[in-house]
Amino acid sequence: MNVLCFDVGGTSVKYALLNEKAEIFDRGDYPAPTASMEDFLNGVKSVYEKYKGKIEGVSFSMPGVIEPDTGYFISGGAYNEFIHGVNMKDIFKQFIQEDVVITNDAKCAAYGELGYGSLKEVNDAAIILLGTGIGGCLIKDRKPLYGKHYLSGEFSFINTTSENSNAGIFAFKCGVGGLLNRVKEELKDGKEYTGKEIFAMANEGNEKVLEALDKFCFDLAVQIMNIQVIFDPEVFAIGGGISAQKILFEILDKQFDKIKEASGRLFLRKPDVVACEFRNDANLIGALYRFICERQ
Repeated sequence: MNVLCFDVGGTSVKYALLNEKAEIFDRGDYPAPTASMEDFLNGVKSVYEKYKGKIEGVSFSMPGVIEPDTGYFISGGAYNEFIHGVNMKDIFKQFIQEDVVITNDAKCAAYGELGYGSLKEVNDAAIILLGTGIGGCLIKDRKPLYGKHYLSGEFSFINTTSENSNAGIFAFKCGVGGLLNRVKEELKDGKEYTGKEIFAMANEGNEKVLEALDKFCFDLAVQIMNIQVIFDPEVFAIGGGISAQKILFEILDKQFDKIKEASGRLFLRKPDVVACEFRNDANLIGALYRFICERQ
């Protein structure tokens, strides 16, 4: 079985031809067509024509609040200017002859880990994706939870303070931008650093950068523990580009220990945390597994 999978992002659209073993036979990408629905559909049509007749279906990973069964978009993330209040499955089916499946991008990352990655043997889990915002997904009995309004797992919008301010929003504190800001505050040298540069300095033992990482991981640990007592999953899978950094998990583990020591008998349990296996291809592989699940 070959499936054409799209990972629709705000910067680029990636696509790949995969089989049921998640082997990629062909792939490509093109700049995100965020200007109009016409541009967006023309990009999909151009790719689809290359594989038409050679595939069993097309599966999309897309941003936004999406009704998974129908393909109706309540909102469309980076494409919200023209993708909202529309049924994209119906629109795609106007020119795609095979089956079409559409899934929220964070949910796709969860499907990929369930099918082929770090959650293959796990029933209940929480995925936290550290990027510009914080994507997420709660998994119960090996199925992603959507919630009544399809908002389950929108961890970006957790308010970490009692103040009526966006500064306390989880995405701003523990997204990649939050880490960069903490490093700037500690170093006070006026420079803009990339994530790679920050972790290079951390691995070299830069005390100020390590202090920034401590603060970042403490806030992340607190919210992981909040999710633990609300949902109590078997394991947390952390994804996003910075999840490739071993030191992130080492510092996060130390923060759990600090919280445990400070909490004493009120501490319930230390969360089990693993890294997601898939990074750049996570949504493509997740789109594949979501398609397979629809066929079962």
